Amino acid sequence: MDNVHSETVFQPGDLVPFHLIPWIVILSFVASFIGTLTTVELLHRRITTGKLWLSMLQLFACSVSMGLVGIWCMHFVGNRAIILAHGQNDMQLVYSPGFTALSVFLPIIFLFIGFFIADRESQKHRGKVRLSVFLCIAGVAAGLSIVGMHYVGNFGILNYKLVYTPRYIGGAIVVAVVDATGSLAFFFSMKELWINRWWSRLMTAIFLAIAVSGMHWVASVGVVYRLKAVPTPNAGNARNVNLIIAVALSAVAFLACVGIVWYVHLRKRQLAARAQQVVLACAVFDSEGRLMVTQEGLLPSRRITKQFNNRSFDEEFDVAHPVFQWLYRVTYNWNAVLDLIPSMRINLRHYQNGKKSAKEISSSSSVWEYDGEVDYSLLFRESFCVAASDLALEMQVPIQNIGVLYDDIMMTGTMSLEARAKRTIRAASGIDLESGEQMTFGKGQLMFVVRQVSRLEVSRLTAAGYRFAAMSQVGEIIARSMQVPVAEFAAHVDRLREHCKPNDLVHRSTYLACYALRSTAAQKGFDILVPRALPCQLPKVEIPLRQVKPWQQGIFARLEGRSVRECLQYLSSKEVRFGSATEEEESFTNLMHDRISALSLEIGESWFYQAIFCSKPFRADFTDLSNDSLSQVTIYAFCIIPDVHNCSLKPLSEMTYTPLSFFKSRQRVYKNSPDHASLARNIHYEFAPIIHQIHRDMMTRSAAEHPQGNGFWNSFRRGTAGSDDTVQPDNSSERELVKAPGGLAVQEVEPAMTRNTTSCPFGGILVSSDTIVASDRGDAMLEMRNLGTTALISAEKTEKEAPTFVDHLFNVTFARFNPGHLRQGSLQAP
Repeated sequence: MDNVHSETVFQPGDLVPFHLIPWIVILSFVASFIGTLTTVELLHRRITTGKLWLSMLQLFACSVSMGLVGIWCMHFVGNRAIILAHGQNDMQLVYSPGFTALSVFLPIIFLFIGFFIADRESQKHRGKVRLSVFLCIAGVAAGLSIVGMHYVGNFGILNYKLVYTPRYIGGAIVVAVVDATGSLAFFFSMKELWINRWWSRLMTAIFLAIAVSGMHWVASVGVVYRLKAVPTPNAGNARNVNLIIAVALSAVAFLACVGIVWYVHLRKRQLAARAQQVVLACAVFDSEGRLMVTQEGLLPSRRITKQFNNRSFDEEFDVAHPVFQWLYRVTYNWNAVLDLIPSMRINLRHYQNGKKSAKEISSSSSVWEYDGEVDYSLLFRESFCVAASDLALEMQVPIQNIGVLYDDIMMTGTMSLEARAKRTIRAASGIDLESGEQMTFGKGQLMFVVRQVSRLEVSRLTAAGYRFAAMSQVGEIIARSMQVPVAEFAAHVDRLREHCKPNDLVHRSTYLACYALRSTAAQKGFDILVPRALPCQLPKVEIPLRQVKPWQQGIFARLEGRSVRECLQYLSSKEVRFGSATEEEESFTNLMHDRISALSLEIGESWFYQAIFCSKPFRADFTDLSNDSLSQVTIYAFCIIPDVHNCSLKPLSEMTYTPLSFFKSRQRVYKNSPDHASLARNIHYEFAPIIHQIHRDMMTRSAAEHPQGNGFWNSFRRGTAGSDDTVQPDNSSERELVKAPGGLAVQEVEPAMTRNTTSCPFGGILVSSDTIVASDRGDAMLEMRNLGTTALISAEKTEKEAPTFVDHLFNVTFARFNPGHLRQGSLQAP
């Protein structure tokens, strides 16, 4: 029978039978799957920015991958499976080069239009109905591109006239449009909901490949091949050219997939390594409480350092650490370090390129050999500021808008193999894992800067390539990258979200508060009792008085030195209620009795009844959120240092303890606080030697590279452009009028503070206006500069900040519960 078929001679107009080669059919589906998978991965991992041309270029690359490999290659590999005339070599399909080239561009153009519409609408967040409509439009465009490519490619067959059956054409269109629409809707809805799973992308690629292959074979089965022209010898070999091109393009797409998989593998290793390091992440929430994530479904983050090097075994980097408190205050006042960040970056780069390794860092290490040593904490603070600057640059926002530091550090890397082993040992040893005790055996630490953005900022960040998603959609992805339990991370994000919400801060009034201290382990300091919901404030109840009158202050004075129990007894006694008190005084005593009782219920601890009342009013400053202004409140406090054995809180208590030093830092970060200026001056004084050394090092390097003189640096150094080396030094009496530490010169002193911009181009030095004027007339040379006076800056290493109400209450409390521990009038807590 085969011999009969091989000897059959077909004439023009004859119907030529065909059959399929199964393994090539499978190969054509593989080629389509490679193209669709590459397209889905490119769509998923592309980096969108605010630049429209770049976004369109990326979408065009996705269209090329889908149209060229997923559709075009599948078509010609699939057509190679069609064997006509029982396999006669000169009776196979021959293609026109012009229509073959046209069939390449047709699907690319239609797919680009469909992808562009779907992507733009998925970013606008204008409602699910509108998005569904445009996804249907994109799906129809993609489906028609598949159908159009197929029939245009077949129209280019030179030696056969293809006769189509209408019902098969309709079936092919339905298969292509429905499957393409469903696949795109599946992908973009998944992307919008941020269900970031590899299997979702794999299913999308499979469905798209089924759409392409299904349409192709439905249309191919319903076609009849009528011989149009007598074939030339070896004409069938020409079809192998298209096959070779299609296989080559599929191989390139396959290599692209392998590259993406390798990138994902490297990215996972990078994230695993970052989970073992000290990292700064940005937690941005919208008005609906959704969390901002990158295209990968992760938080924007930057590595600060490999680990925080403690100076001793009992030191721990937490909120009680002075370095963390410095970072906390800086995030509320970024302007204090804004002009120093370039110098910090140069300093870190110089240090990293030096001979010293990070392991050699200690408190006596220095970056350069100069007077004044720089300890490790300074390098860590520089790394934090540089990491925050990089985060702001990545998010395309000013560093002042990146957010404020959250008041907790999350341990990461707790789900690593070593950490799991420790958990197993801990469980085997009989320790209760549900006791609520914090397990801090994670290898990494994660700090958050938090912020809530408006609807306009959400649109801008979305255009920059970020997405806002609910925790249920991205929590597992982020937790896995941090190597922490999902439940633990979700609880931490809930606290971050609550931290961003405008709290019900105090307004101008009078408050009755509890000032309770607890000694920490090893007598290293004190913790203070605060509400869990508002850890920046004392436990308090309001006494609705905008201003305390003298007779009311007299009632407060009668309660001086009394305990809570004694105050309640006194305010409810007959002497107060039925004595010579007026109706107004009796009403106020009833109010005080109710307020003290309410504060007792809020604290909910028995030891609170031993707290002593202080009748001295203290002023506290807060930010009034109603008008974004400063609000001063009056505080009367019950002070106590409870017995260490009785100061523990109930499990369900709404109160908690926080380090006293950190609580004091909280009181200095309200808006327009005068402590911001003090912090800025201290920071500039501390970093002045480094800035000066950077400048001097660059001058020395420039002089070494240009021994004959560098015009720019010489003019910069002398302050005259284009001066030559023969110019005499300036002998003006204004030269070096103020001498700063480390050889820095300040040209003039402003009333409040001076910013040195002449001697150091990388950052200013803020100095106090307090100066000591010394006469310098001992030089025998009669020059005007020697006849003037020189002002020497008199500045301590750190400028003392004004004490807050917390400091005053500390002295009052310690004087009553531990007299003799503090000197009379001291305002410094140990």
